[in-house]
Amino acid sequence: MDNMPTLEAMAAGLPVLGNRHISSPVEHGVSGFLSDDPEELRKYARMLLEDRDLAVRMGQQARKVVMERFSLDKFKEAFLQSIETARLKHQSRVVIGDW
Repeated sequence: MDNMPTLEAMAAGLPVLGNRHISSPVEHGVSGFLSDDPEELRKYARMLLEDRDLAVRMGQQARKVVMERFSLDKFKEAFLQSIETARLKHQSRVVIGDW
């Protein structure tokens, strides 16, 4: 599942409607609504259109999630950790291979 469009919407401060999926960054009822039922998603869309305060609050929460979980610093941390893990694996293979 490609979460990039969802994260972009959340970063823009928009609440998100989407299908339930384990990789979804949306927290149901907090930063948007999730459902696999199209009728239920329509109901949530109407709620957001009719209640601007709710939409704004959820949009603020969505932006907060992106800033906390998907910031450039978090990406950098995870990227450097991946490089270190790969380096250690490679290093252990070289040492074992030299025996």
